[in-house]
Amino acid sequence: EEAAAEAEIVVVVVPYAAHRPTLEGLTQQVAGKIVVDAVVPMIFDRGPRPVDVPAGSATEEAAEILKDTGARVIGAFHNLSAEELLKPDVQLDADVLVTGGDAEAKQAVIALAGEIAGVRGVDAGPLRFSRYTEGLTILLVGINTVRAYNDIMAGRREVLLTALQSISNQVLDLQQQAAAGKI
Repeated sequence: EEAAAEAEIVVVVVPYAAHRPTLEGLTQQVAGKIVVDAVVPMIFDRGPRPVDVPAGSATEEAAEILKDTGARVIGAFHNLSAEELLKPDVQLDADVLVTGGDAEAKQAVIALAGEIAGVRGVDAGPLRFSRYTEGLTILLVGINTVRAYNDIMAGRREVLLTALQSISNQVLDLQQQAAAGKI
């Protein structure tokens, strides 16, 4: 609570089961602030499994929970490995997909991502596209889980989002379709 009260930008990173109670407990502390939701709705049952979120995504759920607080909810940092982020001497080579409806808040989060060595923030469209970034993260966790043992033995590193060209093109196409009112 104290950290959220003092921060200009609040980043929420908790297991999905703690998502709603955490946000409900921070409504006063996050009022009027940028809230970055990095929660991925998944459980582990013989590998990662998505959790159905009635709002569409954890980020959209956060926006619903915080709608009366004036908080500007942005989705980001879903795909970065917490394990890698805890290694300050390691330069990452990854893109952070940033979703949201507030252009100024999105730009602030894109800039925040850029402060991490080797990381680039990418505008991934409106908040409703958070379901795709969260789903992509579940897929990456699954790929990494399946490959983990063999890759560790062979000395290979985990799959990161290092070349998002085709995905970026798909996101841009979706953004253009959304702007044209087609989706």
